[in-house]
Amino acid sequence: MGAEGEKLGTLADEFTKQNPNITVKVTPITWDVAHQKLITSVAGRQTPDVSQLGTTWMAEFGKLGALDEVQGIPQETYEAARMDGAGRWQEFRHVTLPLLRPTLAFVAVVSSAGYLQLFEEPFVMTGGGPVDRTISVAMHMYEQGFGFFNLGYAGAIAYVLFVAILVLTVLQLRLFRSAT
Repeated sequence: MGAEGEKLGTLADEFTKQNPNITVKVTPITWDVAHQKLITSVAGRQTPDVSQLGTTWMAEFGKLGALDEVQGIPQETYEAARMDGAGRWQEFRHVTLPLLRPTLAFVAVVSSAGYLQLFEEPFVMTGGGPVDRTISVAMHMYEQGFGFFNLGYAGAIAYVLFVAILVLTVLQLRLFRSAT
């Protein structure tokens, strides 16, 4: 973790001291893979694969959330399942997955909304080029609104994007709804 991470850790510690009922955990995200992909594409004089870079940081986000939740499942729950004759697959299917359902739903909703609103990576890395190969919906909306001053068209794109995210979120939350 760099200097910013150390400062963030110090702030989190101070906040936890002042608010003993709230725990703040600072976990560094490894950017090695994303950095390596970017260097490889630049060295090979190819367009950086923006979708892979987005996938890399979103996967790290999901992994950290799920890992914290798995570590928080009480061992007594697994012991009770084993006493009832559950094997490894039944433990995973009937204990781990149901207890991870809220976390998986959160990660799915946030990841999907994040991908649909992808803007920074293609804007900074490629500007949408070459030949609009890396343009995203949010970047198209930005170009229409601020580049060509088609504000009505950009507003319509924003509205359709909002509706798409809303529908996808509702579908995902129904999919991850608890069986109880």
